[in-house]
Amino acid sequence: MPPLNILVLENDSSFASSLKINLKKWGLLDIFIFKNPNEAFVYVQSNNIDLIITKPTLTENGDGLEFGKKASNKFTPIIYIAEDSENQFYEEAKKLNLLSFIAKPFDYKTLYAALNFYFDNKENFLIIKRGKNKIRIRYSYIQWIKSSGNYCIIRAGESEYSMKISLSKLKTTFLDNSFIQVHRAFIIRIDKIDDINVKTNVVNIEQSKIPIGRKYRKAFFDKLDII
Repeated sequence: MPPLNILVLENDSSFASSLKINLKKWGLLDIFIFKNPNEAFVYVQSNNIDLIITKPTLTENGDGLEFGKKASNKFTPIIYIAEDSENQFYEEAKKLNLLSFIAKPFDYKTLYAALNFYFDNKENFLIIKRGKNKIRIRYSYIQWIKSSGNYCIIRAGESEYSMKISLSKLKTTFLDNSFIQVHRAFIIRIDKIDDINVKTNVVNIEQSKIPIGRKYRKAFFDKLDII
């Protein structure tokens, strides 16, 4: 497995150095440290980042939270390491792809536990190759998957991603019982369903209307225990 890319946004040079040393003890990591959120964001846009570590407030303007909102794209997990006075930002941080919110002073074993929880559990995310980079998408964010030739289009959040794989192989190799095929070209995540139009055989997931194929109708409704 290649090194995981960790971006640290921290304006305290001493703490950033200590963090880097202790992160290296956890495993094979490439760690990129920034003090300026704008420079860090530019780096995120052009590089694959597996995890972001920062604190809620780099300045009184709360740059750490704003950076998290822009940089995580809802998929990159974030660990916030907060001062005692920053615990008030926990509720706002929860709205992001928050992996852990750690208050100082802390034992590095707490940080290691958070890393183990996420990265050692491959069931948490689907990995999509994009050039030399890899995108990790949490399964819980996927709404539906559509077959398109030799590719699958994966809808997650407000974005769509292309993966070179057949729908049948993706289904049998990577997906669990949280997903179900409703059409020869569509697989959906069950807990993302908003409502079902039984008359027109359509599943509504946010702004998407997914057809229910005749071949898959009974199994689908049996799965939902509707009929």
